Amino acid sequence: MFLIRIFILLIFILLHTCALTKDREEILLNYPKKEINKYQSFLVNPSDYTTNATIFHKKYSNHLIGIARTIVEEKGLSIIKESIGFYYDKKENTKTKLFLGVEISISLDPSLSLSSYNDIALSQLKKYLKDLLYIVNSCKSIFSEKEIVGMVIGIHWEGNSRPEMINIWIVKTDVIRYEGKHLTTNELIERNPITNTDGKIINLSI
Repeated sequence: MFLIRIFILLIFILLHTCALTKDREEILLNYPKKEINKYQSFLVNPSDYTTNATIFHKKYSNHLIGIARTIVEEKGLSIIKESIGFYYDKKENTKTKLFLGVEISISLDPSLSLSSYNDIALSQLKKYLKDLLYIVNSCKSIFSEKEIVGMVIGIHWEGNSRPEMINIWIVKTDVIRYEGKHLTTNELIERNPITNTDGKIINLSI
């Protein structure tokens, strides 16, 4: 009897989790179709792709619009034009492994004006990563595709002498572990490749 109760409880938890997952994707896609043109400029131009990303971009264009709308409307963040789409890691140069990506532009707190690149990059990843991961990972249908291996999040800001940016390339297994609270933000940053303004892989001191 005890084992039966445990089994029923596990089934309930599984169904509840699936329902929550479905709800997240449905909420992301629940926007007036008249708003598509409003957010289209934030999506990568399909003609710029050199991979099979064109296929996924067309298939999931509504999801990409949903990401843009949610980031702008719910989080009040500025998205870099033509940044939401599918990328491959040029360092690895494997075009069959794609990352769903988005880049945002932020205004730094004046108190950070004299901070090092390392300090700024780390503080902004910690500030924005959780919300962006949650939004992008709502696209469960996209991440069920074998060729989509993770997501890349980019953050841009105005540095002391030039515009600066940071990209973090996160494999989807780590996103799942992070959302399940099996990884901290620091661990997520330490485990996944990070590239700086010059496109070089760096290690952030945490």
